[in-house]
Amino acid sequence: MKYFYYYKSPNNFSNIYLLGDGEFLRGLYFENSNNLKAINLRSYRMNKEVFETSISWLNIYFKGENPHFLPKYSLGEISDFRQLVYGDLLKLSFGEVAFYSYIGEKIAVKKNINSMSSRAVGTAIGKNPISIIIPCHRIIRKDLNIGNYDGGFENKKNLLELEGNTIKDFKIVK
Repeated sequence: MKYFYYYKSPNNFSNIYLLGDGEFLRGLYFENSNNLKAINLRSYRMNKEVFETSISWLNIYFKGENPHFLPKYSLGEISDFRQLVYGDLLKLSFGEVAFYSYIGEKIAVKKNINSMSSRAVGTAIGKNPISIIIPCHRIIRKDLNIGNYDGGFENKKNLLELEGNTIKDFKIVK
């Protein structure tokens, strides 16, 4: 069975859709996400109970605190490269910001290759099915532009601020 829950986010954030199978969280998308638009929600049944841990995580997070736990999630069948990218994102601490190129350099070392394209990293990040929890919003460009975000520019900016980053330190290019 496939389930969803519509999470009412605090002011300054778009609302969120949680998707799952009753055992695992399989998607967390801001309602304006391009990735969400590709999903047929008519095949999902509304159920709040199966998302209690994820809702608890979001409630803590939106208070500006680090939840210190992860809901039980599954990324499904994804490439080894995307697994590496998401694994490195999960190593970023609450409030920490890194460059796309930093993630690329870490993966290049793991794969024992000379370099890894920042664009490839960005493409993998753009497909992240579990936004916020797998913190793709913490990745910015080396020129300090906060970059793209499937959940929308304002949500990314507000997530960075929620975690204590001063947005005036970044280049804001929409």
